[in-house]
Amino acid sequence: MFAGFELDRLRINNIGRKTAWFKAFYGVDHTTVSSYLADLRKEFPKVDYKDCLMTMNWLAIYDTLPVLSARWGYCEEYIGPKVIDYGKKMAILARKKIKFELEHDIELGRTVDGATFMAQEMRLDPSSEWYDWKTHSCGLVSH
Repeated sequence: MFAGFELDRLRINNIGRKTAWFKAFYGVDHTTVSSYLADLRKEFPKVDYKDCLMTMNWLAIYDTLPVLSARWGYCEEYIGPKVIDYGKKMAILARKKIKFELEHDIELGRTVDGATFMAQEMRLDPSSEWYDWKTHSCGLVSH
């Protein structure tokens, strides 16, 4: 309901669709969030679950304050500091829960999501002068 879906609409849809909606708004499944919120409440007893969900929604979608204000029913002056505060609390809990432990004592660079990929940026002035034989395309700045 905090994502903006009417109660009648939630009743008529199956759990698979509701799970997909939840994941689209909050970034993870509801089963993950429920245990995470329980752990967060143990660490910070005064947390409000609605504010936690609002923060997770902001972290997953990164909506602007006016959009969050319309969806969550709070003023922008309330939302801004609240999502920062709750984001910090979530980061504190994450540092305690998620550990990167290596078998050997060496430093390795890691990406946040564990993935690396090639990015292609288009030139603003594409022409045959910039033709790239490797990608068979015109106008790439770098690859």
